[in-house]
Amino acid sequence: MNDQVLNLSSHKTSTYMDPRENKKADVPTNKSTRPQKALSTQKAKFGKKGEQKAKKVINLSKGIVKLEDITPFLKNKDAKLGKERLKALVIENSGKYKDQANVTAQLIADKIEEYDDVFKKFDQARAESLAKEINIMLLRGVKESSVEPVKLPDVKIGNEFTFTSIGFLKVTDDSKKGFKNPNQDQVDKNDMDTYKKLVTEWKKIMSSYGMQAISSGKGKMDEEKIKYEFPLEKGGTWSYEVTLDQMCIEVITEAISASLMSEGEVANMMDYYIFDVAAKVGLKAHETVGGGHINIDRAGAFSEKNSLGKFLTAFYKNSAYWKNLDKDATNAPFPDELGISERELKEILGAKNETELMHNLNTRIFNKRHSTLKEDMARDEDLPHYQAVNLEHYDDDVEAQQRIEVRRVPAQKSREELVEQLVRIFKLMKGEDLSAPQSSTSGKQEVNQKKTGNKKYS
Repeated sequence: MNDQVLNLSSHKTSTYMDPRENKKADVPTNKSTRPQKALSTQKAKFGKKGEQKAKKVINLSKGIVKLEDITPFLKNKDAKLGKERLKALVIENSGKYKDQANVTAQLIADKIEEYDDVFKKFDQARAESLAKEINIMLLRGVKESSVEPVKLPDVKIGNEFTFTSIGFLKVTDDSKKGFKNPNQDQVDKNDMDTYKKLVTEWKKIMSSYGMQAISSGKGKMDEEKIKYEFPLEKGGTWSYEVTLDQMCIEVITEAISASLMSEGEVANMMDYYIFDVAAKVGLKAHETVGGGHINIDRAGAFSEKNSLGKFLTAFYKNSAYWKNLDKDATNAPFPDELGISERELKEILGAKNETELMHNLNTRIFNKRHSTLKEDMARDEDLPHYQAVNLEHYDDDVEAQQRIEVRRVPAQKSREELVEQLVRIFKLMKGEDLSAPQSSTSGKQEVNQKKTGNKKYS
C-alpha cells in the first residue's frame, strides 16, 4: 500500500504498466512537499484558521472526495498551482487503497488534466463532473477493510436494503406528536412527508460527491423515486433506486454478480453511496421495520436438475438460524409457521421433478396465510408473496426477470452483513446442512468468478 504523498511535478520517477495502453509509463515516487506548500498558501486565503481549514481539505478520510473539497483548488487565482495541489490531494487519497495505488493516482492525475478549463474559469457543472470522475476512479481501488473479503459466485443478486428513522417511527408514538392508534391514512401521510425530507438530504449528499439523481417515475406508494447510475470500469453501469415503503426507505439495487459485492468498485459504491449516505441522513436498519430481501437470478443459481428443491430443503431445515435473525413471521413465514408438519414438508419437497414441486408448493404451502397476516394486509391471491422464500417470479414470462426472493432476511446494517448472509445462502444452495450451530464469521468460499452483465428486476 502506498502511503506517500506524491508530487507529480517532480522529475524522479519509477515505472508501472499503464493498463490503458499496455506499456510502461512514468510515475513520480519522491515524497512531496506540495501539501505543506498548499497549507501555507491557503493560510492567507482563509485567514487566521487557514492552516486547519486547509488540512481539513487535504487530509481526506475514507478515500472519497466532496465537491467542497476540490472547489478551493479550482478557484485558486493561480490555475496551474491549483491544479498541482489538487493532484497532490487525490494522490494522497489514493494511498488509502491497496493494490496499484500509483496507477490509480496517475489515472486520476490524467483526468484532472482533462479539466484544465475549469481551473481557468470556474464552472459549477464541470466542477461536479470532475468530482464524480475522481470518485468513480477512486472507488475502483481496493479499500482497506477490517473484514477479510470472501469469494462469492457469479450469480446475479438484486438487493432490497431498507432503512427507517425516528421521523417514520414517531407516527405510532403519541409522546412524539404521533398517534396512539394511527389509522392507515395517518401512517401514509407521515411516511410521505418523512420520505420527501430524507430524499432531499440524500440528494444533497450525493450531489456533494458529484452524483446527480435521475427521476425514476412513481413508486408503489405514489412517491417520486430517484435513481443513481454509475459507470463500471469494464463497461456498462450499475444503479440503484431510492423508494418509499411502509415506514421506511427502500433502496433497490440493480441485479449484478455477487462476486462483485465482496470488494472492488461495486462493493465500495454500496458502502459509500448507500450505507454511508443512509447513516448521514439519519437512517438505520431496523429489526422489525422493513427487511433485507435478496433476489437471486434463476438462470445463474438454479440451472441444474433439482437445484431448487435442494435449496428449499436446506433453507427450510436451517429455519432456526433465520428466525433468530428476523422475527417477522407475519410477512415471511416458514412452512412450520403455517402449520405444515415436518413429515408433510418432506412429502412436498420430495417431488419427482420441478413441475411437481412447484405444484406442491403452490397448493400446499403458498396458499396458506400466517395467523397474524390480516386480510386487509394481503389478499388471498397475494399469499405466495408472503413466504420465507417467494417464487412468484420463478417462471416469469420474461426470462431476465426469473428469480427467487429470499424474504426471511433482516435489514442489513452494512454490506459486510449482506456478504455474510450470501455466503450462507450459497452454501445452502449446495445442499449443505447448516442446521447445527455455526460461527457467525464466514470463512472464504472458493468458487470461480466469471465476467457477466447485470439485470434490472422490477
